[in-house]
Amino acid sequence: MPAPVVGRRHLLAILGGLVFGGLLVQLGVRQASALIFRCDTCTACPTGEHRCAACCLCCQDQSGIAGGGPVRMARGRKARVALSVSRQDESSDGRVSWLERAWEHTGLALESVVIAIYRPTEGVPGGREVWGLMSANGAGQYLFVLRAVAAGPLGEGGHTVSLKVGDPVLAEPELAADLLANPQFPMFAPTGFSYETAGTLTGGGFVLLPHDPETP
Repeated sequence: MPAPVVGRRHLLAILGGLVFGGLLVQLGVRQASALIFRCDTCTACPTGEHRCAACCLCCQDQSGIAGGGPVRMARGRKARVALSVSRQDESSDGRVSWLERAWEHTGLALESVVIAIYRPTEGVPGGREVWGLMSANGAGQYLFVLRAVAAGPLGEGGHTVSLKVGDPVLAEPELAADLLANPQFPMFAPTGFSYETAGTLTGGGFVLLPHDPETP
């Protein structure tokens, strides 16, 4: 089943949502990313925890990753990614957005609707992975796994990302043990929708949050 065709208005809305990723990129290039993630810049929330005003990620005892930017993929393809995901105790939350405007001549906007798992990628320094459900051009719910590597200071290269959505995720060996054991997920069968890609960020990058085990 192909993804629904994205309309111009919906595409512009997605582009607007990805401004959040662009903000992180610009701050990082100015070497101001530490300001975003320092807990003393946070403001109190009604629920009692502290939340960073700039990035909307809680600062207390959380691991997480945030950032984004333009992605260069094989055969000259281009996309843009933005993510802001955190984990506290046994709960993961956040947002993942991906936009490939030239995909199959119609454009593809992918947006997370459920974040189920955030964790380190085994054997990959700075590697983190996010599992959950995504919509495609505002419709459907498809399994996804995104793997990002925070490879150093923002804007200095080396940051990479891969994304699988839909049927390619069913081949992941961790699927049965992790996602299908999660009460948020029914038993999934092939949907006919497949998206799989990987690339290198040509600007910006990813930052691990202060309580992440690998954060200096």
